[in-house]
Amino acid sequence: MGTVNARIQIWSDTAANFTSDNPTLAEGQFAKESDTGKLKLGDGTTAWTSLDYYSVFYEEGTWIPVITGYTTSPTALAWYKIIGNVCEAHIEITGTAPTSNATTKTATLPFAANAVQYGSVMQAIDNTSTNTVGVCKTAAASNVLDVYPTPSTGVGWTASGSGRFRLVISYIIE
Repeated sequence: MGTVNARIQIWSDTAANFTSDNPTLAEGQFAKESDTGKLKLGDGTTAWTSLDYYSVFYEEGTWIPVITGYTTSPTALAWYKIIGNVCEAHIEITGTAPTSNATTKTATLPFAANAVQYGSVMQAIDNTSTNTVGVCKTAAASNVLDVYPTPSTGVGWTASGSGRFRLVISYIIE
């Protein structure tokens, strides 16, 4: 079998031009809005303004999580990446954690999970300077993450002193 050299070029124009011209893309034909970077995929019959945008969705961002289990809200760094429908969220309590006032701690995620999800990476410091491996879990259709200082979800935090955590959870979003 021989080698075939080919060039594939995607139709590109501004969103305003595509909207005003309202072309019908051939079946399987991609077109890209040069000013927004968004793509549409033609079906051979639907005009531009009626086509949905095509996406292998990717997004990065930050959010301010609501964290409970402390006398005052701790300072936290929080960022996420979404690829398709998978969100990877990072939360890290920075500086000195405020006083713990509960045996449970929660943090809000940027998006709700579609099912029960367990975090696979978590560093916990419960009232000491010793790092331990903890676990985090969210319920289906919820963006509230339960955070535990040990690998067992039945073991709680010390209800006094300080408790910090750093976690990464990858989960399917609704």
